[in-house]
Parts: sequence; structure tokens; C-alpha cells
Amino acid sequence: MLVKGDPLTPTLKVTATTGILAWSAATPFHVTIAGNTIVGDWYGIWISRNGTAPGAAHSNTFWAVATHVHVA
Repeated sequence: MLVKGDPLTPTLKVTATTGILAWSAATPFHVTIAGNTIVGDWYGIWISRNGTAPGAAHSNTFWAVATHVHVA
């Protein structure tokens, strides 16, 4: 999956299936990710390193997901 940014940000390349992706190239962010059921993905929730999603691992349901929350 390629996620294209605007002309000032890079393109993000994620090579595995992902249920929810929260990403910013430069701007720090804080997001609530809760109440979701994620099924059959390699990454349940993928968050860029400048983001936070407190409680995401415990506020969602994961079925057949290899990595519940991945921070890259």
C-alpha cells in the first residue's frame, strides 16, 4: 500500500495488510483509536513514530492479527 503525501511530504510504503493506519511525516499527533474490531491483518494498527494512540492495544478487538499495534 502506498500512501501519498502532499508535495512536501514523502510517500509512505507499508508492505503488509493494515487495519488502521495513523501517519504523519512531520507533525506530531495524538489520536484516539477505540471500539474497532480488526480481523485478518498483519498490522492491526500502524502508527508513525511521531504519533501516540494511548490505549489502542486495549480499546480494540483483534482477531487473527499478527501485530496488534505497530509503531514505526
